[in-house]
Formats: sequence, C-alpha cells, structure tokens
Amino acid sequence: MAISPTIEILHFLNMDNQNLQLLNTIRLQRLVRRFFAVFSLLTTGIISMAQWSADMDSAQRLEKLKLDLQSYEEGRLQRVQAYLMLQPQAAEIGSNTPTPYWLYDVTNGQPVYFGYRNVVSQQTVSAHMVKPGGIRRFGLTGAGITVGVWDDPVRTSHREFAGRIINGDGADYIAGRNHGTHVAGTVAAAGVRADAQGFAHGATLRTYNSTNDLSEVTSAATAASGVMLSSNHSYGPDHGWGFDGTAGAWRWWGGNSFRAWEHGAYTEYSRQIDDVCFNLPNYLMVRAAGNERGQGIASGGHFHGGGSTTETDTHQVDGATGYECIPVDIACKNVLAVGNVQDIPGGYNGPASVVLVGSSSTGPTDDGRIKPDLVANGAGLLSSVGTHDSAYASASGTSMAAPSVTGSVVLLQQMWYRYFATPLRGATVKALLVHTTDEAGPNPGPDYQHGWGLLNVDRAARLIHQHAGIGCPMIYQGTISSSNTLNYTVYSNGTTPLKATLVWHEPGATNVNSGTLDPTASYVINNLDLQIISPLGGVTRPWVLNRNSPAAAATRGINNQDNVEQVLVPTTMVGNYTVRVTAPAIAGGGTQPFSLIITGFQPAASLTLNNATLNAVFSAGQTITVTGNSTNGTLSPAALQAGISVDLKPGFSAVASRHPFDARILTANGCHVE
Repeated sequence: MAISPTIEILHFLNMDNQNLQLLNTIRLQRLVRRFFAVFSLLTTGIISMAQWSADMDSAQRLEKLKLDLQSYEEGRLQRVQAYLMLQPQAAEIGSNTPTPYWLYDVTNGQPVYFGYRNVVSQQTVSAHMVKPGGIRRFGLTGAGITVGVWDDPVRTSHREFAGRIINGDGADYIAGRNHGTHVAGTVAAAGVRADAQGFAHGATLRTYNSTNDLSEVTSAATAASGVMLSSNHSYGPDHGWGFDGTAGAWRWWGGNSFRAWEHGAYTEYSRQIDDVCFNLPNYLMVRAAGNERGQGIASGGHFHGGGSTTETDTHQVDGATGYECIPVDIACKNVLAVGNVQDIPGGYNGPASVVLVGSSSTGPTDDGRIKPDLVANGAGLLSSVGTHDSAYASASGTSMAAPSVTGSVVLLQQMWYRYFATPLRGATVKALLVHTTDEAGPNPGPDYQHGWGLLNVDRAARLIHQHAGIGCPMIYQGTISSSNTLNYTVYSNGTTPLKATLVWHEPGATNVNSGTLDPTASYVINNLDLQIISPLGGVTRPWVLNRNSPAAAATRGINNQDNVEQVLVPTTMVGNYTVRVTAPAIAGGGTQPFSLIITGFQPAASLTLNNATLNAVFSAGQTITVTGNSTNGTLSPAALQAGISVDLKPGFSAVASRHPFDARILTANGCHVE
C-alpha cells in the first residue's frame, strides 16, 4: 500500500527509519507551506499584525482556518506517534472486524478512539418521487454536483462508481473494510444493480479516508473546479461503551466516571467542525448521529479504553433513560446530524409509522440544543461493498441513514442550480430539510429522539420548484446586523397554517468543555430570534425543548439555545402577518448570515404571464392570465394555480415533447407544499 500525504495511523505501526524520515519530511513541508502563507499575507500588506486576529475578510479567515487545522493535525499526529512508541499495540482495536476502533488522538494522556456508525429506503423519505421515473417528473440525479465521503478507503473500481469517482487522497481499499464503499454507494451508486442505486446516482464522488478530514474538507469545498457542496461523515469518537468484536467483550471509554461526560459535550473537536462549516457558506456537513443508545452492561467484566485487563467496576449503560448519548461531533451547531429509523415500505403514513431504531443516539446536547436534526432510514440498507467490483451487502446504523440524507442534499442543490445557476447556502439546505420534514415522535413539534422529524425529499424539492416560479417567494437568504430587526409581511387567507423556519451557521464557541459533566454553559454565540405576529398583534414564538425534561413535549417560548428555530401558526385569520427576525447582539457588533423559509401565506391576487416559458409553479390568489407567445418548458413540469380562474389566451402553445403542465383552481390557494 502506498503511503499518501494523508497519513493513516496503521502506516506507522513499526516506526522504522524510513517511515520516521517520511513523517518528518511531511511535517517540514507543512511547516514551510504555513510559513510562506503567513509571510505572504504579512509582507504583501494584505493584512497587518494587528489585523491578523480581527477584522479579516472571509478569504483571510478561511486561509487562517486551513493553517490552524494543519497545525492541529500535526500536533495530533505527534501525540499519537509518541503514544504508539510506548504502546504500539494500541493503534487499532478489533482489527479483524469490519468496523474497528482506531487511535485518533491522545488528550491528557488518555487515548481517544474513533469508530464507524453503521429501494425501500428512498420510498421512506419520498426521494423516489423526484428522481427519473418519479411522479414529479423532476428527473433529479445529482448530475453536475460534487459530493464528498470521508470514511474507510472506498473500492473506487466498483462498477457502481465508474467514471464518477475521484480518490481524493490516494488511499487504497483495505480488504474486509467495506464501510466506506457501502456509504459511498448509498450516496451515489449508479444503479447497475437497481435495488442498490444511490440517492444521487449521477453525482461526482470525492472519497477520502477519515484521518485528516477537516483540512481536506476545507480544501475540497474551495477547489478551483468541482467544488464540493456536501460531504458524509459516518464515523466519530466513541464515548461510554463500545463492543470489541475481536475480544468479544465490552470496552468502557469513559475513564473512572459512572457516566461519560462527553455525551452531549461541546469540545475542541466540536468547535473545529463548526468553524469549518461557518467559513464554507455553501457547504453542508452531514454526520451520522451515532449508535450509542442502550450500549453497554450495567455490571460484569469489561475492559477500560484500549487496555487488556478485565475490570468489574460499574458504569451506566449509554442513554439509559432513552436520551443524552450524542457524541461530541454531533454536538456541533452547524452540521446536519442524522438519526436512524426503520424502513417504511410504501412511504410515510403518520407519526406512528416512524420507528426509531433502538441504538440510534439521542439528544439533548449539554446546552439543550436539538440533536439529531432529523431522521432517515438506515436499517438493513442494501448497498455496494468492496469485496469485489460487483459485490453488495446490507448494513444497519446511523452510518447508513446519514448518506441517504447526503445524497438528498445533492438532489436539492441540483434542483436549485436548475433555476438559479448558483449553489444554496448550506444553512439554507438545512432549513429546507427541517422545514419540510414529516412529523415523528409522540407529540407535535421537535423532540430529542427524532429531531425535527423524518426527511421528506419530495416536499423540499417541490418547495424549491414553487419558489422558482412567480407568486410564492418562500426562501430567503439574508444577513442581519447587531441589534437590528427584519420584518417579512405575508397575507393569510385564514385557511392555511403559517410556518417559518430560521437557521444560521455561526462561529464555533470558544468556551469548550474539557471534562465537565453536564455544564450549564451556552454555546450559541449570535442568538437570533424568530416570531410571527398576527394581524391583531398576537405573538407566536418558536418551539422549545427542556433539556432537564428531555421526554417532555415541545412548548412555545423564547428559544435561546438553538441556532435552528421554527414557528408554526396552525390556525390563522385573514390579514397581514409579520414574520420577524431579530438580532439582540452579534459578536463583535458585526453581521450574521441567516436562512429563512416561510410557507402558508397567500400569493398576490392576480398574475399575468406574457411570452412566458412555464417551468415552475405560478400562483395567484384569484386569477392567472397567460398571454402572448407562451409555452410549456423543458426544465420541470409547470403548474398554474389560482383561487378563481386560469385564463389561457390565444397564442399559448403546449409542445408534446416538453414537460407537461397543469392548471388548477385551489380555493385555499396558499404558498405551501402539503
């Protein structure tokens, strides 16, 4: 196996002179690159010493972030190698299993191990409806969009990836390690075997091993060509209990504590991930929420960490209450975290049809934020594996649920590109997915087990389709300054629920947790607020959950803990409503980008389309008139929906070879996608 610049721990198990020389050479190259990057910025006058830590533009912040990540990875690698010099057997645990634990870092003298998180699936989340052959006739495949997968090295020669895969770091497939190939197939397998087709089967894949993920993400998402808009990460640090398949025994990763402090904790790794996502505005990171709920044994023999001595001390089973077992990489603010539910053959059929898999990790975070963000199916998912170029197998876990969402993100970016030839913000995609979920859980609104609900790709794609027409602008990508207020006025006909979802990606918090169980600190920096004000002045506030009573139903109130907020007015009156976004205080007195989705309002009373190409949804509260040389289009099916009449004047033509269109009279004609 060739050693690539993205060093994998196993390459240095023996640490002979040749490997040591290579390691030192790589370190020197990175230090030289860092020096010249900083030197160039300082000597060319682009920045001054005083400006280095403040008032940098986005490009400078991104360059500094890259350098910081590289420096951190150098230090992490040094800590790992120093530990392995004394304990070379600690590099990997369970090495003869498909999903081993590998040594990622050493903090406070303690090893930190990472592990993997393992065509009904597309029916469950309604993705089949927007793909070729689906009833929406959108024909989405992900073509033209680049998506990343960080995982086990992928078998790039597999027939499902032919002509559409780039090995980003040169890492070779490792015999028996099929996790990465399975995940990549769920994201983007071509469908040579039809029942193993990926969600975005026309997308371009960039694959990497997970060793130097954050610096590689930063580079891939800013590449000169083939910019990556989303990536999948179905791995992460193990906390509390983990099962060692080789030894056939449980391992406790939580030191001497009764319960692992890391569950729900916001750590330095959490902060790094948030900073990466914040500095890449058009990028969305999708992470598997973990499979830690219900893991472990209340008593009996087990190992501590990477040790081999049998211990009998007592530790709580992870998520023993059904809650509070989210790993630190999921406790981030700016990722999209995905929980795991059972397949729903035939598709969603009410909240009771969404059944959470018992192992799927649940929130809250220490500061009460909602995680996971949403759920998708990852139970018994068929996909490609790396045994040979035409091999397939089924696997289960949040590892399998996350790539279903990643592939869906690609489809939505393709849908947006179709109309606007530019990418959506990552926060906007997240807002779309949250806004359009199917209700899940025992109570209305979000909860700490299912997040905001079950992914519904069809509803999200239709929202883009309708927004791209005329009459229903529902997607807003704005920026707000400190102590400012922005108002959006919409008219309700009194028959349709009104809903607004606000999402913002913000800088990582610096008050990270390094060992405290359940601290009371907050990690949201720029606390925006969302509310809807009725024609009579009544205020409806966002959903909010109570971290101290995680099983309790969501209530409505001021939400000071989440950077995702949603307000629902289920019963409306006729008149103008105000959707209000306020920024009490932005860190440093600056600005904060945000994404806002609004549905359920009434379009303008009348609409005239002259010499128009009908590619989207065109809406009017009363009448639509089509004049001139108008025709149906080639991008997407069109709909003309009005409350009273649709009038097609002479000159309109419908061409059989183009997309179909329809005209509808909707007495409750609101801007919504139910």
